[in-house]
Amino acid sequence: MGSTTQFTPNRNSPEINLENLVKACREAKVFGEDIDWDSIRWDITESLSIPGETSKRSLWWANNENDTWNRSGVNMLFKQPFCDFARAFICSEHADKKLKHGYVHRMAALRVLERAMVESTSEAKVARLNGAIFNRALQIAVAKYKRPIDCQSALENIARFLNEKHLVASSFSWKGGVRSSHSSTSMDKQEQEARLGKLPSKAALCALGEIFHESKVPADQVITSEPLAKRIFGAFVAREHLIFLANFQKRASQLSCINV
Repeated sequence: MGSTTQFTPNRNSPEINLENLVKACREAKVFGEDIDWDSIRWDITESLSIPGETSKRSLWWANNENDTWNRSGVNMLFKQPFCDFARAFICSEHADKKLKHGYVHRMAALRVLERAMVESTSEAKVARLNGAIFNRALQIAVAKYKRPIDCQSALENIARFLNEKHLVASSFSWKGGVRSSHSSTSMDKQEQEARLGKLPSKAALCALGEIFHESKVPADQVITSEPLAKRIFGAFVAREHLIFLANFQKRASQLSCINV
């Protein structure tokens, strides 16, 4: 099994770089000798070698994000040259990282990326990919997947790969803005409500602003009593606030003694 990246990218020739990458990946045959590069489906079961799993694993180089696919039920092959890029990317990732289940999110990212690219440019030229197209791809992923952050991570890998191999006309740096939702994966409804209950209300926040606005003394002396703090923030936050004040006063006393 050969390396898929044995070529020297040319900074000024993204199309030539793509041709050389595809050629290297074709020759490397990282998924085995029997894989037909131009086939719409690759059977990669033997290449993955996942212990305890007997089901077949396939890579479909088709985009079921396309409306035509939904109407007719026919797989729509990725448009070229994006299709060859997608194959080369997955081959490179497998050669470097030995993908097992990780290819699922990468394929999902490639599908939304191709759809976004065709929407934006009416073609599938890899050299024209940019941050705006990746933003649109992430929008599609957010609307389609329950955990878009997995697709976002794969999109970030693709963007990094494109720039490292000089496959785009203008280099760019891209990171998605979707954050991991801790509450959706490890907290039930009661825990979420309890957590939100510790936050100050809108009225409390408004009252706090009015107090600071109308105060006649320095800001660090405005809230010093526990009853007032409890009215504004609630018991939990009040405790944290009073501990901070106590520590501050203790530290100030220590510094005063040192200065004397």
